Amino acid sequence: MISKQNVRTLLAVSILLSSLPAASFAGQLLGISTHSLFGIRPVAAVSNNVLGFDCAYGASADGVPFPSSIISTSPYTSQDTDGTLETRCQATELADVDGFAHPLVSDNPGGTQPPGSGGGITVDVVIINLNQLINGFDITVGYDTRVLNAVAVDQSGLPFGGNTACPGSPPSPCTLQTANSIDQINGVVRVAQALLGQKLGPGSAFCNTTGDPDCNGPTQELFRIRFDIVGAGSSGLTIPAPGGTDIITTPGSLAHTDLQGAISTDALFNLVDVKPMGIGFNASFTFSPNPEVPGSPLDFTATESCANCTGTFTFNWNFTSLDNAYPAIPYDVQMTGSTVTLTAPPPVINRVALTVSDSATVPNTALAVRRLPLAVIASGTSSLTQGTAGGSWNGKWLGGVVTATSGYSGLWRFCPGSFSNKVVCSSPTATVSQAGSKITQTNTTTGITFNYAGLYNDSFQISDTAEAQLGVLPGTVVSNVAVNVTGAIPAYTITVTSSNTSPIAGTSITLTATIAYTSTYPSAFRTSFFNYVFDYGDGTPTLSGQGQSSAAVGTVTKVGENGYLTLTVTSPVTPLCPTSGSCSFSSTPSTATSGQSVSFTATASGGTPPYSYGWDFGDTSTGTGVIATHTYQSAGTYTVTLTVADSKGLTQTVTKSVTIGPNTGGGGGFNFVSALTSPLGLAGIAAAVILILAAAMLYSRARRRKQAQEAGLLPSPVWGSTEEAGSGSWVVAESRLMRPVLWISLY
Repeated sequence: MISKQNVRTLLAVSILLSSLPAASFAGQLLGISTHSLFGIRPVAAVSNNVLGFDCAYGASADGVPFPSSIISTSPYTSQDTDGTLETRCQATELADVDGFAHPLVSDNPGGTQPPGSGGGITVDVVIINLNQLINGFDITVGYDTRVLNAVAVDQSGLPFGGNTACPGSPPSPCTLQTANSIDQINGVVRVAQALLGQKLGPGSAFCNTTGDPDCNGPTQELFRIRFDIVGAGSSGLTIPAPGGTDIITTPGSLAHTDLQGAISTDALFNLVDVKPMGIGFNASFTFSPNPEVPGSPLDFTATESCANCTGTFTFNWNFTSLDNAYPAIPYDVQMTGSTVTLTAPPPVINRVALTVSDSATVPNTALAVRRLPLAVIASGTSSLTQGTAGGSWNGKWLGGVVTATSGYSGLWRFCPGSFSNKVVCSSPTATVSQAGSKITQTNTTTGITFNYAGLYNDSFQISDTAEAQLGVLPGTVVSNVAVNVTGAIPAYTITVTSSNTSPIAGTSITLTATIAYTSTYPSAFRTSFFNYVFDYGDGTPTLSGQGQSSAAVGTVTKVGENGYLTLTVTSPVTPLCPTSGSCSFSSTPSTATSGQSVSFTATASGGTPPYSYGWDFGDTSTGTGVIATHTYQSAGTYTVTLTVADSKGLTQTVTKSVTIGPNTGGGGGFNFVSALTSPLGLAGIAAAVILILAAAMLYSRARRRKQAQEAGLLPSPVWGSTEEAGSGSWVVAESRLMRPVLWISLY
């Protein structure tokens, strides 16, 4: 990039490099070794629709001796690309005029650069030689996390994101964004955007040329990526990132060519180590865990390789470096070794610098600098008594952005309230401020009196220094610590009820929470919305949710309370109908006809007896009981459903089909066979048989008696006379009206 940029000549940094041998430096000045002095970055071949990279702020300028930094920087008022794509950006770390290295975007430059310039390196993502109009893109860029760390996507002064080509004066936003993310673990940047109602490219009549005179040209800058240079070496820049997207829309998909790029520190360390033909020095480090945990062990591991170094390497660590005057003033050495472990704070850790040196008489060195992410953890007293002062809470943090004049600010929050409103507790808030030599990355607060019982979700918030190059707001992180205050006057009470206080295992219940504030609790701190967490007490996952209480609407606070409900859950010996067929029914007769009574008999097992039975005969008729009878009036196939219920409310259903045949008895619908085989018919047949046998016996006896009389064996009966009765005779003593009596005597 040459146009729209300020180029600093090599002579301007001669003060920085005054410690280098004069002959060597003069050789570089005179361009004796163009291999290491010039950032040679091939230009894309002439082709249509080529997507690639243009080296920007913090890179060495095109076609001039290294290092000649590009220093035009954010906030950009227009596109800053010169329309030339480059395959290799040489990082200078010298993108201002103070003569010191600035590897990180958050480094605060000196000299005449505007606020927000920072350090690091910026790379533009550009498409050139457009032969069609475009309205959107979805692009991923991959990079090596050992050398680079992407920290920001910038679109100031651009049509996409910056909205410079949108309608209106000034232009109104028309960018629809669906993705803008940085994955610092895997080294992937993704941006996906579209312009609503607008198109960019050669001869476009669909963009605001007043707001952006370049919007109808063949070169369009899509976005910029600002990188921290966290290691020495070279990192590829790839489109797409592995597994990522690479789409330009018209709104259809535009066929295009990708020109891959790279960012390298090779020329910088060739210069620092006075190796015109190249030193080939690579150095980087990792830390674990990432992100770090304050107060826990933190491991740093260095890696290095060098093509033209001498002997063994030494590793010097500094954990609190500011924007240092490297290489003129080396970093203080706090620890040494390729692997170091420390538990902090203390010591203070934020901007970590690793200097790797070989064993040459004049050591060759390489520098890796990384700012740790801001991390915080709070701990302290977890239980207090209402109305009694006490407790001690400690906050620890690591990382973040710190400058020579600005450090950290923090805030403890113990209860709802303010400096002038201390109704709920004696000290609702406590502030923290640390800068310069006063930075310890620790803070302790003690002696709080809580006037209402409850579970207080106290918090500790820490913010680092706001740097314009990273945004208008500082980085902020929060850690919470719960304090359970017990006492007779709670902030509010919770009543929990259940739809069934003695449920059986396997059945569902409904839990209801009702909240009521204590009358003296300040109305300004009340709310009608609460977060609910139900813990069922059986190890199953808890259920969280939001709900509305009957309390008045007010300021949302962070005071918790518990409500309890004891449930007695009973388990059946076995489930109802535990196996297939354990609940069933049968029907008699197995083949029935219309008009014939059918008897159904149920069986059940499992669950908790006694059982109840409900029948659905499939023709809109129902019944109950273990045995039920039903007469179907029409032939057909009917679905019979039996519902079995035990005494605990468990139910199971059994379904079978019953086929009813047509009635073939005739005679107005009377079935003679059915009548005879019914219980009443069978009883009639038995009675008739008994009568027939009795009549036959009477007839036989009467006949034998008559034959005996005729033979003189028995006397004839005499009515109205008195005689002695002899053997085998009978006498009626007198004549009288007598009731007939049947005597049956069998001989």
